[in-house]
Amino acid sequence: MEYANEFERGQLELLKAKMLMSVGRRHEAEGSLAEAENVFRGLGEADKLSDVLITKSQMHLCQSRVSLALNDIEEAISIGEGASLAKRGQMLFYRGLAFLAMGRENEAHQDINEYVRIAESQNDERAQVLGHFYHALAFERHREPCMASAELELAKELMGDGDPSLKGRLNAFIAHLWIRRGQLYEADTLMADTLKLISGDVERVGPANLGMAFLARAELLAMYSRWGESREVFEQALQAFGTSRYGLYFEALALAWYGETLWTLGRDEEGRDALLRAREIYQRLTNESQVNKIDAILDRPK
Repeated sequence: MEYANEFERGQLELLKAKMLMSVGRRHEAEGSLAEAENVFRGLGEADKLSDVLITKSQMHLCQSRVSLALNDIEEAISIGEGASLAKRGQMLFYRGLAFLAMGRENEAHQDINEYVRIAESQNDERAQVLGHFYHALAFERHREPCMASAELELAKELMGDGDPSLKGRLNAFIAHLWIRRGQLYEADTLMADTLKLISGDVERVGPANLGMAFLARAELLAMYSRWGESREVFEQALQAFGTSRYGLYFEALALAWYGETLWTLGRDEEGRDALLRAREIYQRLTNESQVNKIDAILDRPK
């Protein structure tokens, strides 16, 4: 009877933590997760303990405590050998995100690629789309824009007429890659369509979707030397990313993209400021590869 009562208490604490996280009350969720973890460790319940560790990893990623997120998810994987395919995919996804945030792109590739394969086997199209999006980010951060484009096109093909806001996020990323290649007409045309897809309040559209659209738009305006408008839209991008699930990571990404665009266009002071702000965040995320890339941009002969 005592075992049953303790097991039920652990279940309730885990459920409570998930509910608190869903409404942004992550600090309170930590207490419930700690209680659930203690219960399931004490009972030797590996399956339920792995559920707690997955949830903790997700929370730590949202808080940009990436090393803690990685520790938790790796323990979950180590004790979850008999996990269902869906649960294994979930664990690989969060570990892939942790690797991506830390600049370990090759390891991120492996986990996210496997996550996409699992999603394919379960006909989970939304999971496949998100997997291709983050796989594209890993390629872009690794300076492989063509591979990033291929992943985004795969995601768009899977979506069809699905969620227009998520499709807008994919379009904005593609527009960014086109801007980098100097294909401004194509990027401008795509962004016009994207801004139609992503319209409305941030809660309905989703902050990450909105942030990506604003970011690509800000870069495009900068390319046309519309500096005032560009800065205003960029601040909107930062504001949107600030309320997204992985806010600090996306804030660093935005500052790095926009800063490099300004630096390349000869807006040295503004570009350097954005790049150094991105560098500071990447240092906090222990992302040495992105710190080095920013240093290389700033050292580039002009």
